Parts: sequence; structure tokens; C-alpha cells
Amino acid sequence: MTAKLPAPTVLTGRHVRLEPLTPGHVPDLFAASGGDEEVWRWLPHGAPATEEEMAANVAGRLAEAASGGCVPFAVVATADGRAVGVTCYLDFSARDELVEIGGTWYARRAWRTAVNTESKVVLS
Repeated sequence: MTAKLPAPTVLTGRHVRLEPLTPGHVPDLFAASGGDEEVWRWLPHGAPATEEEMAANVAGRLAEAASGGCVPFAVVATADGRAVGVTCYLDFSARDELVEIGGTWYARRAWRTAVNTESKVVLS
């Protein structure tokens, strides 16, 4: 049997809602993490210093999604309805029935909270 490939959808938990990433998430994402080098330390690009740089980061994820390389989600905290990060499905194969969850980053205010754990649970 061949598995279904992941697709953009809304996934909801108690603490987070994962929404398909859009340019509309840029203001929240920049407010959450723009300029915070520690958030971006282990990622292949530096911390966005402006909202325009965050928009370029999001546009890059969306271009990757358009080519079938990932399915990106904005991670929205249900407590205030604001995006606090991004996570993705990556490297998926219907034939091999596998998917990687990654490309994840969160604002510091989401660190050591239920955000990451619940995000991974709703993605699985």
C-alpha cells in the first residue's frame, strides 16, 4: 500500500494550531523572533533583522513548498492567536511511507513550553 503525501491543512491541539504558512504570518513571526540570534543559531541562515528579511525567509519556504520540497506550517499559540514559529514536513516519500518533521524554529517565549511537544504530536 502506498501512503498519502502530506498536504497543507490546519492541525489543532490544546496549545497550538498549525496553519499552512502564508505571507500573512510574517508580522507575528518577525515580532516573535526577528533579530534574536539565539533562535536562529542552528539554522542555515541568520536571524532576520527586518520584517522584509522575515518575508524573504517565508517566501523561501513557500517556494520550496511550491516545488514539492516541504509542507510548511506556522505554529500559532492558541492562548493569543499569534504565530510563534515554523515547522515543516520534509523529505517525504509515499512509496517508502516516510516523512521527516523538521525545519523548526520557535520564539524564545515558546521554549520549554508545550508548543514543540504538541506541534510534533499533531504532525504525527
